[in-house]
Amino acid sequence: MDLDKWAGRIYEEEDFGKNIAISIAGIIGLTIYLIQSDFVLAAFITIIVFPPVKILLRHFESKYTKRREAERLDSQKKELVKVVENLTGQERRVIHEFVKYKSAVISNEYLSVNSIHMPDGATKSLRERGYLKVESYGTPQDFDLKLNIEIFEAGRVVFEN
Repeated sequence: MDLDKWAGRIYEEEDFGKNIAISIAGIIGLTIYLIQSDFVLAAFITIIVFPPVKILLRHFESKYTKRREAERLDSQKKELVKVVENLTGQERRVIHEFVKYKSAVISNEYLSVNSIHMPDGATKSLRERGYLKVESYGTPQDFDLKLNIEIFEAGRVVFEN
């Protein structure tokens, strides 16, 4: 067994959980060796301890990563809610229509049947900000308004609470 290659693999490892598990298993193995002065026993203990420690550390790392991601998403949602709250009254009215319709997509047919008027300045402003898209299907009367889904969700938070 080439110890240089083995040591190189350990130091090149990028998996945090595995690195910590190697360190803990090594410390336990070294402690057993220092107490018992038995190299074989220390090696077996190190090999036996490594997998459960690695599994345990991956579990903790996974929980930490999920918590951090949830915090990041929560922060992102709060920022989007602030964006919606800081829009002009007419822009908020447009977003409110989507929320009332319970969809991020409204067809021109729905708008005309329900006599809903979307202020042109507000729809243009939302389009320029990248929050609203107009998707046409050939004729000027055949189109859908598509609100950015993240803005729609933030609008739900603002208008449904």
